[in-house]
Amino acid sequence: ALAIDADRIDEARTVLLSAYDKELRGGEIADIEIVTPCAIIAAVAQSLSNEAPGRFYDALGRCGIPLVAAAQGCDERNLSAVVHARDARRALRAVHSAFLSHNVVALALVGAGFIGGHLIDAIAEAERMLLAR
Repeated sequence: ALAIDADRIDEARTVLLSAYDKELRGGEIADIEIVTPCAIIAAVAQSLSNEAPGRFYDALGRCGIPLVAAAQGCDERNLSAVVHARDARRALRAVHSAFLSHNVVALALVGAGFIGGHLIDAIAEAERMLLAR
């Protein structure tokens, strides 16, 4: 897999077809496929745990996000996935959910005066926005 700027696709295709002409004609390489538009999602840490790749790729799989390509850095500091651009936002949320802790907040509201009423409205609006995602 190779990631390049979208404005250089034609140039890259020409270079790759030329560089791999012998392998393409000999059947060693079936085709060179251009997949666009894509996004790269990555998890980077000082030292990724042994469970990190499973958590990373499982999070994407549970959300039904197909991978175009995947890689893990040899220094165990980076996990990357190339996804279709249309799935990038969901992919990022899925990976965040897999690695970032969730804090539960308990809230008790007694009375719905001016301030309480605005707080209830703000919570309801936030809920609508979150459910829409």
